[in-house]
Amino acid sequence: MSSLPAALKAELTRLQRELEADPRFKRMRKIESLLADYEPPFSIKPQPAATGDATKWAKVKQAIDDILRERVIVSRRDILDHLIAKGLMGTESKPMKRLGIYLNKGRDTWTSDGAGNWRLKGPLPPAPKPRVPPLPSSGG
Repeated sequence: MSSLPAALKAELTRLQRELEADPRFKRMRKIESLLADYEPPFSIKPQPAATGDATKWAKVKQAIDDILRERVIVSRRDILDHLIAKGLMGTESKPMKRLGIYLNKGRDTWTSDGAGNWRLKGPLPPAPKPRVPPLPSSGG
């Protein structure tokens, strides 16, 4: 039974490599980048902060919402590290399992790509425009 996780990880790695090698996936990324140049900036209205007597679930949900707004797509490991840094998790005997329960409970707000990465539901914001430094002016 212990070989099942190893086999699943190997299959996941193989599928990720196939996806990254797929020209359609590469084209999709290029189109997303081009759309960022032509669409207005994506904005999300900030939600009010939780009140002092919020339940643990409300605090965890708010913290997850905050990191997903900030970073758009975030791995479960990074979400867990964020919650531990905020002091909301880390004392559980199986914190990753507890996080999975929280993430599943919030499926009305968040969605997973099936590879352990989470984002807010709805359309993805466009990729940020790369900053091009100005050319030095020639004195004259």
